[in-house]
Amino acid sequence: MRSLYDIDIRIEALLSLPEEDVVDVETGEVKRDIWSELDALDIERREKIANIALFIKQAKAEAAMLREYAKSITDRARAKENRVERLIAHTAASMMQYDDRTIEDKRVRVTATTSKSVDVPDVSVLPDEYKRVKTTIEADKTKLTKALKAGETFEGVYVIEKPTLRIK
Repeated sequence: MRSLYDIDIRIEALLSLPEEDVVDVETGEVKRDIWSELDALDIERREKIANIALFIKQAKAEAAMLREYAKSITDRARAKENRVERLIAHTAASMMQYDDRTIEDKRVRVTATTSKSVDVPDVSVLPDEYKRVKTTIEADKTKLTKALKAGETFEGVYVIEKPTLRIK
């Protein structure tokens, strides 16, 4: 079975044949019935497009299923990580409460220590010298689209037209 590209090339080749290759200019006799070939190619092209669309639908469904599975696995991993964090907190608190700084056996050594971190619930109360400013600048594509449709032009802004398919 030919690819859609090959079918399109064949159709273009038939449509660009010189008239004298198709019809005898003197007698008007048809030398080559390109219409039958074009009809057959059109049928093959439409079937190929339908098959591609079915493949796309299936691939989208598989991608959605995999995305859902990945989410499920991510959720399970997060649950495990949360459980580990709770176990660490509880174990450390127990060891600190009973002043067990280190517990060791043949398989494992557990040491309880403390660590310090800075928490700032309200950054606005800090002096400026202790603040960092993060700025993100990006194009407002919605406003740009409206402005371009209204006839405005902007340097460095391009409209890119891409073919799309709606498959139902």
